[in-house]
Amino acid sequence: MKSVIVFLLFTLVIILSPSIVASAEPFHMTLLAAQELNSTLIGSTADLYLEVQPGRGRVFLETFPLTKVDTQISTRFAKEIACHYFDLSCSSLDFIYTIQSDSVIIGGPSAGAALAALTTAAVTGDNVNQSVAVTGTINSGGLIGPVGGIKAKIDAAAHAKLKKVLIPIGMRVYNQSQQNEGTGTIDLIEYGDLLDVQVVEVSNLNEVLFHFTNQKIIDSTPEFEPLPQYVELMKDVSEQLCTRSSDLVKELNKFHLNQSERDEITNRTSLASSAAKSNSYYSAASYCFALNIYVRNELYEKQKLSLQKIKAKSSQLENDMLRFEREIRERELTTITDLQAFAVVLERLHDAQQALEDATTGNIFRLAFAEERFFSARAWSTFFALDGREYVLSDAILQRSCIEKLQEAKERDQYVQLFSAGIDHINGQIERADEQRKQGDYVLCLIIASQAKADANAILSTIGIERSELPRLIAAKLEAIETLIARTIENQAFPLLGFSYYEYALSLKDHDESSALLYSEYSLEMSNLDIYFEEARTDARQKINFDYMPFVFGFFLGLAVASFVVFLRRKKKRNRKATKP
Repeated sequence: MKSVIVFLLFTLVIILSPSIVASAEPFHMTLLAAQELNSTLIGSTADLYLEVQPGRGRVFLETFPLTKVDTQISTRFAKEIACHYFDLSCSSLDFIYTIQSDSVIIGGPSAGAALAALTTAAVTGDNVNQSVAVTGTINSGGLIGPVGGIKAKIDAAAHAKLKKVLIPIGMRVYNQSQQNEGTGTIDLIEYGDLLDVQVVEVSNLNEVLFHFTNQKIIDSTPEFEPLPQYVELMKDVSEQLCTRSSDLVKELNKFHLNQSERDEITNRTSLASSAAKSNSYYSAASYCFALNIYVRNELYEKQKLSLQKIKAKSSQLENDMLRFEREIRERELTTITDLQAFAVVLERLHDAQQALEDATTGNIFRLAFAEERFFSARAWSTFFALDGREYVLSDAILQRSCIEKLQEAKERDQYVQLFSAGIDHINGQIERADEQRKQGDYVLCLIIASQAKADANAILSTIGIERSELPRLIAAKLEAIETLIARTIENQAFPLLGFSYYEYALSLKDHDESSALLYSEYSLEMSNLDIYFEEARTDARQKINFDYMPFVFGFFLGLAVASFVVFLRRKKKRNRKATKP
């Protein structure tokens, strides 16, 4: 009987041990917040607490008072980024965040970097330096993004006796007129020195964590090299599109061309050729695609197509597109690359279909666009051949990922409106993504919502950033993308669109900084999609719920201890019997 009691008590201790750990003091960090007063941002502080308990990866948030932006979405995303960026085991934990402030704050994305840093420290068990604070959004790839009102936040940090404030890279030069705080620019690092606050620019979550805990979880980043199979397939796509360019130009040359038309063709061909020679095949494909639209439109103009011929061509093209779309929708999606290839092809077909609606009224350019967009869709279907790790991509999971990304895009749009009111195109994208959700096209919803969030991030990236700082900002983003893509390659979850957009941003950075910034954001969003899905398990491991492993371990350990106790008791009895006369 005693052995049974020992077994039960020991098992109970093992089972309850996670609860004992969870009852420790919550982790804490001081938030730097912005408070509106007479249309001016005033710096203030708030307290961020985090308790971690055994669970299922859920996120809970309590704020007092309520924030002006949906901070719940920012909190969940920050937790996901932290866990994914540092490869932390978070699936068997629940995260309970509390934000307390004396006044209404803007909240939302501006607390993202702090949320991600505190999440990491709580999971790793590192002590948090309470004299340090950070302000900045947390973006895909662990990148720290710009926020508003930094000067006022440094004032608040000084008032709270904090010693160090971490700010996003590129925000050292602060334009006061953009924030209604005066005229001219100031150096925030020098301004912090006057207040006895060390101001430090940071670019990623690893740097932030070092300043808070004196630890760097990531000592070195994986070597960045393009996936050879992708390079070969992208080269094939660019060759298909550029060979088509040559054929179309030959056909157009049968007509008389003026010098302006010849120069246009020569310039576009040169851009594509230069990109191909530097192995920038996505860029080459993009240049040839644009050239094909231009040449085909010129060809139709010179052929003087009648409305009857335009309608006939449109009808035939529509039938071909419908057959091809049926083929694509019958494909089974198993990898992240499959998912992105599916989205690329369907989006191009959707664009072509919309163009055809205009073409039937006699719009020759829209007919040319539809034809070339359809050809591009067929070329991109080549990427279904790309290998990769299998993920669970059921309709239910795709729907969930679509909704999560929609919420993130809406939250970022809310934040954009606080600083740049009147920007409608992001909301239009969000509505388009939501329409795809309602139609059950969850993959398209996910991709379009990702693009909407990237557009919002691109706008936020320029808040308070002087143009002279853009090269540093773009360089930081490209570095983050390289690290992110290198990890996805290691995990066999190659981001087809993410790498393509990265390649294009790289080709633009020296002559078109605004576009390079935008495509960098596209790349970051498209390179992180694997965080929304779980790896498909085909062996016996999928039958095990690892959340219950402590209980299973406790049971068998208790059983082993109980057996050992019984063995000792029996041995004692035998020894007693042996010593009796």
